[in-house]
Amino acid sequence: MRSRVPWPTTLGTTATQTGWALSSEIAQLVLGLGFFFLLARSLGTEQFGVYGAVQSLGLLALNFAHLGSQQLMMRDRSRQRPFNESWSRTLAVIAGLGTLVAVVLSPAIAALDPTLAIGTTMLLLVAQVVLFGIVDFGVIAAQAHRDLQMALVVRVAVGVIRLGAVAVFWRAGDGDLSTWALWGGAAWAISALVAVVLTSLRYETRPFVRPSWRDAWRGRPYVLTAAAATALDSSDRAVLVGYGFSADAGLYGAGARISALAGMPLMALIRATDLDFYEAGARSGRAALAVARRLLPLGVAYGLVAAVAMWLLADIPAALLGDDFGDSADVIRLLCLLPLFRAIQTFAANALTGSDLQHLRNRAIFIAVAVNLALNLAVVPRWGWRGAVLSTLVAEALLAGLVWWFLTRLARTETEHPRTPV
Repeated sequence: MRSRVPWPTTLGTTATQTGWALSSEIAQLVLGLGFFFLLARSLGTEQFGVYGAVQSLGLLALNFAHLGSQQLMMRDRSRQRPFNESWSRTLAVIAGLGTLVAVVLSPAIAALDPTLAIGTTMLLLVAQVVLFGIVDFGVIAAQAHRDLQMALVVRVAVGVIRLGAVAVFWRAGDGDLSTWALWGGAAWAISALVAVVLTSLRYETRPFVRPSWRDAWRGRPYVLTAAAATALDSSDRAVLVGYGFSADAGLYGAGARISALAGMPLMALIRATDLDFYEAGARSGRAALAVARRLLPLGVAYGLVAAVAMWLLADIPAALLGDDFGDSADVIRLLCLLPLFRAIQTFAANALTGSDLQHLRNRAIFIAVAVNLALNLAVVPRWGWRGAVLSTLVAEALLAGLVWWFLTRLARTETEHPRTPV
């Protein structure tokens, strides 16, 4: 069955697509800032630190629960394979395997902090692993169709729902993490339902296709990449909580969230060009490298602007967060180079993925994760959040260098030729 798009979709140029993606990122930035400030002020540094640790571990679990479905959806779409099957299998995998992962991991994650109940952990994990996963794939489905207007619709709808939930919690809640687990879970459940309904109507998808072992085997390299990237990005908070630095985890989490929000406009360019890398990579690694080199100056320019803005404006989010988060301004300033490192590394990494060279991307990120973990264990017990910042920046810079080295080395040895899709 062909996908039906009931309102006009602009295919256009990269600039047009980036414009739509930028609108989506700006909407998420505005709504995300409101959500972040209200939740952080409601929970305080210690509970917000614990929440961040659970969320980071939930994201790590999500990568295993979706079996690489995000990359497979983009790859299959670029190879003209049926979208209906990709979308339906994704829902089946996340709903089934995601729930199982959340139930199994809840007791272990609850043991990180004595104040964390298993029921609260399970609610937070189900929201993160299952419901957030479904919402995220609604956005990916739009990207796979170059239908970034639809991605904007999904993101705005979900952002408004979550902002409304946290606003009610802030005004009427008791400031307890277990209460927020209920409010947040309800908000994610409604958001997931909205994403499924919108996507199903837009692309005439079937409700369910049973996943096979072949899907899991195809997705295995992407699972490893996503899990390693999540570990690199957010394992610091779990390490801080594990060493008894819950308040430091809250400060670091606040700074990392501001850094992520500062990088959202860059994500617009990344989302708008994702499919380009898969289409170019189907021809050759050199073609994918050419796309990466074309986009790199734009990413670097934005990364530098974001770094300067984070350094100069760091006191503003710290003041809005309240007295408990006063030191978060220092965290934000020390993390100001993170968007730049991400800009440098992402295009080369996507070129490797699009060229069916995921093993090289995995090799680079595994090295970076090992360095990050070793540094965390060495410096976090002594320096707290400052040690977490140091380990993050060193590992991210290393990853940027490695992915570009692997990609350019490939281009020097590869002969341009059409590839047969696998």
